[in-house]
Amino acid sequence: MTIYLFGEMMLDVVAVTDEDHVAFGSDTLSKNEFHGGGSAANTASWLGALRATPVFIGTCGRDPEGDRLIAELENGGVRTIIGRSEIETGSVVSIVSRGGQRSMFPYKGANVDIKADLLPALSAHDILYIASYSLFAEGSRIETLKALSLARSAGATTAIDAASSALIRKYGIPEFLSWIKGCDILFLNRDEAEAITESSDLHSAATQLSQYANYVVLKDGAQGSFALHEGRVHHQQALPANVIDTTGAGDAYAGGFLAHWSLTPDLEGCLRTGAEVASRAISQVGARPPRS
Repeated sequence: MTIYLFGEMMLDVVAVTDEDHVAFGSDTLSKNEFHGGGSAANTASWLGALRATPVFIGTCGRDPEGDRLIAELENGGVRTIIGRSEIETGSVVSIVSRGGQRSMFPYKGANVDIKADLLPALSAHDILYIASYSLFAEGSRIETLKALSLARSAGATTAIDAASSALIRKYGIPEFLSWIKGCDILFLNRDEAEAITESSDLHSAATQLSQYANYVVLKDGAQGSFALHEGRVHHQQALPANVIDTTGAGDAYAGGFLAHWSLTPDLEGCLRTGAEVASRAISQVGARPPRS
């Protein structure tokens, strides 16, 4: 089973500080690092590390940053299908404060130029994974929805990560729900579930969302995660971790979940593997597996 990941690739500039608060308008001492990023590309990297069969589809600039991102993915066991744009490669600045909490400042760059025709012909044995960041810009939204339509027509499994509560609110809940309706697997966290359903009861939120997805996978940080399918709830506790940086925890979780799913769609195993990979991700700086 091949897992196709259609979406954004970014250069991450990560500033890690021991301070509780960032002194905006002044100086905050930090350690700065550069990593490959982009939600879908991060998930592809974890799938590569888990020896699954990921194929990343995206767009970057005709620049050294784009070359670097492609090489990093391919060196990590990810096959790539990349469009090159005259727009520069996308980037994101992430500020990580004490306790691993992060704030992100993205510039989409060439990601807005992604094209659905990069997607090869899929089969019913394949998975198409999309992080909703690609839905939150008009150009990439049109192409992302085309890619989803192609996958559904082929009978492939479709998986979508909700990605951002702030952007869901910005673009509108009815619009977002219309984009994701009919997907097979929906990943989201507490903030995203509350933003969409306006309910702080996560089981109630998952029930509402089951109108739009066959499997609703809801992550709640240290409280663990659960999946709702056909009215049955499957729980997974969070695993111990020394939290350093929560950037990309959801991307890693999706990678673990889908890696197991590609072997067998056993929900308990998928949830457990997702939790295991997420615990690895938050125990390091950066959203991808350590470079070998």
